Amino acid sequence: MAKQDFYLNRLLRDPERFADFFNALLFKGLQILHATDLENMESRSGVPFWDSDNGRQLVQRQRDLMMKAGFGICFAVLGTENQNGIHYAMPVRNMLYDSLEYTRQVQELEKAHKAAGDHLKGDEFLSGITKNDKLCPVITVILYYGKEEWDGSQTLYDMLDIDTESEEFHALSDYLPNYKINLVSVRNIEHLEYFRTSLQYVFGMIKYSTDKEALYRYARDNREQLMQLDEDSVMAIFSLLGETRRLMRSVRKAQLNKGGFDMCQAIDELIMDGEKRGREIGLKQGKMLGEKRGERRGEARMSSLILELLRSGRQDMIEKAASDGKLRNRLYKEYHL
Repeated sequence: MAKQDFYLNRLLRDPERFADFFNALLFKGLQILHATDLENMESRSGVPFWDSDNGRQLVQRQRDLMMKAGFGICFAVLGTENQNGIHYAMPVRNMLYDSLEYTRQVQELEKAHKAAGDHLKGDEFLSGITKNDKLCPVITVILYYGKEEWDGSQTLYDMLDIDTESEEFHALSDYLPNYKINLVSVRNIEHLEYFRTSLQYVFGMIKYSTDKEALYRYARDNREQLMQLDEDSVMAIFSLLGETRRLMRSVRKAQLNKGGFDMCQAIDELIMDGEKRGREIGLKQGKMLGEKRGERRGEARMSSLILELLRSGRQDMIEKAASDGKLRNRLYKEYHL
């Protein structure tokens, strides 16, 4: 997961792609935000506080990526948080991230007033800022690329132990603020065409990755664009697909031949590799039965299982099924083999 986050962060750290990501998400592909509007920010933020028992303490968190974006005379802080797994406390976790960023902005305003020698009085002195000081809005996007459907809470209300349809809740709701996360599930993106950079094809490959036939069709239909992808985009695809080692063979072959990398060919080789492994494992299992008929039946059955596992994106189960008889029999029943 750390490797996946690394390549995804490196991809989005490019200002062109970062702007493209938020243009697609916030403005449906309209080119409102530009790379030149972006300014890198420290992704780690924290708030010091005094604990009577333990003295000076620090609450500190780090996001995956943060940038300050200029929209004309307005500014906003945009951040991403990458998730491969489902985090069931995400509303609270993300609320803390945003709160820390707003707190940092307040502290920066306080420092600016002190540095300018401003003599704040009354309520402004107690606040550390003036009533005319303003904060930049903070928008954090949860970029979820896991295989399972997100079934975690998306709002703070979802996490509360209270019936949101009850009279008690309606009485409390005016005084009980909610918090909503901005969840983007890569596998559920509807409008890939909103993306104008290589993100369109990176997300497209991830979207269809659980269905080998759909993945191949997508790669075939976009072959020319995929062959033009830069190294960061290709490595992000490999990492997120979970097929880095085998697919990297195709990259090395293309580099040795001084040719362009062909994603369709790589997928073909992946499927052929799986079929070959299926035949080899099936033959081995058949031989264990001790009869030629058993050999043919065992090979065919195991080969069919391998193909089913490949089509459903469960490559990691192949070797486990070969060595675990109970798991293999369970999978035979699951796929009606």
